[in-house]
Formats: sequence, structure tokens, C-alpha cells
Amino acid sequence: MTLDVTFKTVESNCSYCNEPFDAATGGIGVLRDGDVSVCIHCGGLHLFAGDRGKLRRPTQEELTELLNDPLIRTYQRIVRQLDHRSTK
Repeated sequence: MTLDVTFKTVESNCSYCNEPFDAATGGIGVLRDGDVSVCIHCGGLHLFAGDRGKLRRPTQEELTELLNDPLIRTYQRIVRQLDHRSTK
């Protein structure tokens, strides 16, 4: 997966930390139902619902599967190491 494509999504908030969400980076620039999003503020996991960029929380079964993915865990670890003080 490349991380050079950024595109606007439906404006919403992270359901974990309530920070705003209005763009996504990565993939091929096309949102598909079920694509994963990692909140850049807290590392919370969401899934895209439909092609307009709406987010939903994963079910417990989906979350368990996602947390077993080493790439997802790496993304979360990186996000949690970021210092967000300069963006406020």
C-alpha cells in the first residue's frame, strides 16, 4: 500500500477521541466499504462504510481480526508516538 494519495472524506469525528476526521491517506485513493482507517490522533480503528468516506466502529469480531494484523498494530504504535501538541 502506498501512502501518497490523500483525499477528502465525509466530515466526522473519531468515535474514540472525538477529534475531527475529514481526509484519508493511503491505498489507491478510492474508498471501499470495509477499508480500515487508523485515527491519526489516538490510533483508534474505524472501517469505512460505503464509498463516501463515512466511518463506523468495527464489530468485536472485526476488531479482534484487525488487532491480529501486524501492519495495523504498527500504524497504531506510530500514531501513539506522535506529539500532537503542535497541531492544536
